[in-house]
Amino acid sequence: MPRPLVAAPRPAAARRLAGTALLGLALVAPAAAEAGLSRNGMSVSGEAASFEVFPGRAAGGSDVFCAAGDFARRHLDARATDRVEIVHPIGPSRTRPGQRSVVFAMRPPGSGRNAGLDAVVLRPWSEGVSRSVAFSEALCDAVNRRREDDD
Repeated sequence: MPRPLVAAPRPAAARRLAGTALLGLALVAPAAAEAGLSRNGMSVSGEAASFEVFPGRAAGGSDVFCAAGDFARRHLDARATDRVEIVHPIGPSRTRPGQRSVVFAMRPPGSGRNAGLDAVVLRPWSEGVSRSVAFSEALCDAVNRRREDDD
């Protein structure tokens, strides 16, 4: 049986091809959806145009905004004055069947409805409610202190 006429890849060509693939992945990665855990342990995924926070059963508004602010700062390189705004209140996830989520979007400083603290902490499920990234991140510290006091 005759052998196929396929040349074996040369090591230098294989390294070049692998390097090109890694470079291409590095260029595409920032545009791809990010995912991770926030400081308070909530799963968050998406990008600046739309990202989902997946709250646990006992999560309140401060927990959800904490996760959104933390994700915006660490994964989206948001500034402290940028805003995280609820675009879809808690409901069925658009990306994970069988789970519930709150969908947020990044907004520039000064935009969105600057709801009072009670709307963020007690009633966070209204479309258009927004807070600055700095305020949202500060809620993480408050949530952590509350948990430490409970222990």
